[in-house]
Amino acid sequence: MKGLWKPAIACLLVALSPCPVRAETPSRKLVFDAPAEHFTESCLLGSGRLGAMVFGGVQTERVVLNEEGMWSGSRQDADRPDASQALPEIRRLLVAGKNAEAEALVDRHFTCAGAGSGRGRSKDLPYGCYQVLADLRIEFEQRDGAPVTNYRRELSLAEARTIIRRQQNGVQFTRTAFCSKPDEAFVYRIASDAPGSVSCRIWLDRPERAEPSVLDGDTLALRGQLHDGKQDTSGVR
Repeated sequence: MKGLWKPAIACLLVALSPCPVRAETPSRKLVFDAPAEHFTESCLLGSGRLGAMVFGGVQTERVVLNEEGMWSGSRQDADRPDASQALPEIRRLLVAGKNAEAEALVDRHFTCAGAGSGRGRSKDLPYGCYQVLADLRIEFEQRDGAPVTNYRRELSLAEARTIIRRQQNGVQFTRTAFCSKPDEAFVYRIASDAPGSVSCRIWLDRPERAEPSVLDGDTLALRGQLHDGKQDTSGVR
């Protein structure tokens, strides 16, 4: 249904042990030596209903979250009951080689009534369009200004997961992200090989029509409404 924000879209885990990686053919893995600067460079994950673009930032991670129910718009009467009456004239014009006149009649009688898609403005019209759910932001605590070394970001095409590694101040940090279809959840795991070395601040962000909140000690919520849509809540635990 358009405008519906479904719950249980993301899960984030913090641990103190590294994640083992199964060896695989290099050709089935995309490897990067730096975080993504544009969404076209991010690692894409999904379950069919959920989607995530993982940028792999060092100081601040950004994950763009998508969910199939995120459509703006509302009911509209777009029918043109008189369309069939124009069809004979359109055919006559085409046979006569008057393509421009025929196209004008098609635009007048065979496009939806009302504003339609609004020539790129459909998200704010009843026609509606698909919308981004939110950005998941994770800001990691500064490590006394220590430089980052051995950064590696990879997307395993065989296992549909992203692994981000870096070393800082003698500590190995490993982040693993994937979308679980059985659980309908996006999971982001942060691990290190030194107890007490993982510290971060987590929040949800959306530039319009949304308000984040904290439900309890380990649950964030984002409540909002798309244009002409229904209200609902999504969250991160």
